[in-house]
Amino acid sequence: MGRGLLIVNADDWGGHAEMTDVSLECFRAGSITSATAMMWMPDTERATELALEAGLPTGLHLNLTQPFEGSSVPPAVRERQLRLTERFQDLSRLRWVYDPRLTGQVKAVVADQFERFHELYGRPPTHVDGHLQAHMALNVLVGAVLPKGIAIRRARTMKETLPRRIRHALVKRRYRTTDLMLPIADLFEGGSRHVAERLAAAREQAVEVMTHPSWPEDREWLASPEWSSALSGLRLGSFRDLTG
Repeated sequence: MGRGLLIVNADDWGGHAEMTDVSLECFRAGSITSATAMMWMPDTERATELALEAGLPTGLHLNLTQPFEGSSVPPAVRERQLRLTERFQDLSRLRWVYDPRLTGQVKAVVADQFERFHELYGRPPTHVDGHLQAHMALNVLVGAVLPKGIAIRRARTMKETLPRRIRHALVKRRYRTTDLMLPIADLFEGGSRHVAERLAAAREQAVEVMTHPSWPEDREWLASPEWSSALSGLRLGSFRDLTG
């Protein structure tokens, strides 16, 4: 992919006020570089204003698994998404099995969230990922649900398997994505001494690190001197900087 790139993304932006506020602190401190926003949740509108003010690159955190909790959800939108969350309780199966009965529902619920994002942010999302990684369900990845060529999160890659490699090949044919995606917990597994070594791939490849700054462990790791040291010398950015 050419020159290396490290994207440190905070999930659940706008899910509730604490999620937003802690993630914003991390962005201002330079420990994250990107976020993905939830639509029609308790802090969605305030989080939008904060992201635009701070210049935070923001994508869409597609929600197919948790009922909308915001107060301003149109009734038809709320009902569509609620029905789909019931079907997506079997997410482990839907990651590997395409269910044609869900095609229309998935398209409608995804379109609702894209349209709301554009209303709030005035532009398309920088990229798409999913609550509980639901964007990896086959009903989302195929069937022209997501715009062709959009940047999306790839599956976790530290513990790669043959089925995951096959799915990644499918993703690469239709979308833009990184070479690697790692939860921050994988980088700190076994202690902090290996973090810089595990991030070294970002010198040559595009790497995303997934974080949830409102989670106590993630917050501690993001504030640690080891994390700050590991980021030093790497090209930091967002999915807007992703090419190829």
